[in-house]
Amino acid sequence: TLRNFYILEYAWGEVDWRAQLLEPAERIEDGYLIVSDEPGLGHRLNPALVSQHRVEQASTADSSKARV
Repeated sequence: TLRNFYILEYAWGEVDWRAQLLEPAERIEDGYLIVSDEPGLGHRLNPALVSQHRVEQASTADSSKARV
């Protein structure tokens, strides 16, 4: 952690399954994200949920149609 880190804009509640994505779940108290004591980033991805929402193939926008 960073002792002098104070504010981060955070995209909360993007999808209805976000709360189930991490184990343990994110904890927010009084507007602050509570940092876990677990090793690494303090969270593990829920592999069952990740497999349900995998994107097998994705494409980008056709840049030939972009306006300059």
